[in-house]
Amino acid sequence: MHELDTDNPKSKDFMWELTDARLLFNIKRSYHLHGALYLWRDAWSATEGKRIGLQKEITQTLGGYGENDSRRPLFVSEGDSDSKRKAILNSRYLTFCLDAFREDSTDTIVFGHSLSDQDNHVVDALRWGEKKKIAISIFPGKSPAEIQEDILRFEKQLSGHYLYFFNSTTHPLGNKEPHIASNPVSAEGTE
Repeated sequence: MHELDTDNPKSKDFMWELTDARLLFNIKRSYHLHGALYLWRDAWSATEGKRIGLQKEITQTLGGYGENDSRRPLFVSEGDSDSKRKAILNSRYLTFCLDAFREDSTDTIVFGHSLSDQDNHVVDALRWGEKKKIAISIFPGKSPAEIQEDILRFEKQLSGHYLYFFNSTTHPLGNKEPHIASNPVSAEGTE
């Protein structure tokens, strides 16, 4: 997401921004908990940033990283939770995102996420802090017994919070029909 994105000119992310000769984050922005292909980390200096002027095709985005370029995409794709946590803690940006997620005390919607063993670091962050409402989407493609098993697991993982479960296909993100507003409002305009 880029500030000058023609599709959504107010779209921004949490990447570093120079303010008064210091690098700061703007709390009113969205963030990528597992990174993104357009975010990068330099293997030599550990500097992190984002590519500007991205292409819409993934192959074009990946093509922006040259063979001799020390910059690589910054995203977490490790297989188990401990390895993912280590990768996250090896990045200032991703550590900031995980800390912000953990410290967020507002009600939360978990959509399209199984909260399985390989993502225990996400469960730990959700579990952290004061009691809050957490709504979890359930995909209806499983048997009633499998759905009940998932609900029991979620209740065990997130005990101490108020849990709500909903059919993922009833949420706009889960609806197969596109719902595109003619005048989309950015998150910054909804304070």
